[in-house]
Amino acid sequence: MWTTEMLSSVVNISPGNSIPAKKKSELFTGVKGMPYVATKDVSYDGIINYDNGICIPQDYLNNFRVSPKYATLICAEGGSAGRKIAFSHNECCYVNKLFSLQPTNKIIPKFLYYYSISVEFQLQFKAALHGLIGGVSLTKMKKFAISYPSIPEQERIVAKLDVTFTEIDKAVEAVENKITEISSLYENAVTAEFISIENPLEKKLSDVCEKITDGTHQTPKYFDEGYIFLSSKNVTSRKIDWENVRYIDEAQHIQMHKRIAPRIGDVLLAKNGTTGVAAIVDKDIVFDIYVSLAWLRSKGDILPEYLLEFVNSKMAREQFTSRTKGIGVPNLHLQEIREVIIQFPQDKEKQKLLIKKLKNIDDTCNRYKQINKQKHQNLISLKSAILAQELQPSEAA
Repeated sequence: MWTTEMLSSVVNISPGNSIPAKKKSELFTGVKGMPYVATKDVSYDGIINYDNGICIPQDYLNNFRVSPKYATLICAEGGSAGRKIAFSHNECCYVNKLFSLQPTNKIIPKFLYYYSISVEFQLQFKAALHGLIGGVSLTKMKKFAISYPSIPEQERIVAKLDVTFTEIDKAVEAVENKITEISSLYENAVTAEFISIENPLEKKLSDVCEKITDGTHQTPKYFDEGYIFLSSKNVTSRKIDWENVRYIDEAQHIQMHKRIAPRIGDVLLAKNGTTGVAAIVDKDIVFDIYVSLAWLRSKGDILPEYLLEFVNSKMAREQFTSRTKGIGVPNLHLQEIREVIIQFPQDKEKQKLLIKKLKNIDDTCNRYKQINKQKHQNLISLKSAILAQELQPSEAA
């Protein structure tokens, strides 16, 4: 028989402690002590990075909460709230955006972890979210309901889930490795095509482009509607993300468009954050860009599609990587982009032929990627189904 109680009746829940950036740098970086875990140190697949360079020495330990071994850590605030959940194999100090859940003697630790990733918990978490940045308060989480069976039954469920999930996780890892392998094969095939060009011309990007510059350096004021405004966040793959865009008003648009007026066939290159990733403008639409995007318009020597393929190639990326500046967020400077060497056949028909070959390679690789991505999704769904079945209360009291 299963029992249903308020979470706080059987689980101790406590938030961690924040550390001002200056103190973190001066007192807790590169020292020995208790590991300090921040939200960024918890992955979406439940892995905790304890070796992040931040520790709390013994002399300061009394000022911090310690999450014991075998507690469950849950991100309770921000974009990863309720999505970053991990079973902690070590004791650690932790940030205030994380909650540490420690069961009493009525619940075994691993059962509590499996409950926290179950549909039952997730539904309650989503219903309790509040605020602009999204979060669940300690008060609300304490009022969550939890259903649990006897200790022997919990042990049986945990043992079964441990074995089953280990096997599924191995299959998931194999599929992820296959997707990575396909990406590597694609890049090698593209590189081989560029290398095989007979008697290629070699020029700087600045010599084959009408102009290479970037968008506005001023952070604009955004509106709910108006003119589309793109940043590097909209160019994280070979396609422009036209869905998750921001908008500016006409006055700002007019000023920006005096400097840059992008059109179909122009290439946008992410130069901040996800550097060296480019997409071609594929819509006849009016928009403006931020400083995080470089704007490249090809001259007559090179077809826009060829420019795009080369800029996205491993050959170009290696040059970008060697020229990237900055210790924190990577940054490509315009002058360094202009200096990148591009190889191309002088004959436009040969450029078209190579573009066609690369498209065929891309289509084939994407087809196999989609097959493996579907396998990946099926495995994740299988885990959810098994978890839901095992945690289904029977005769809850």
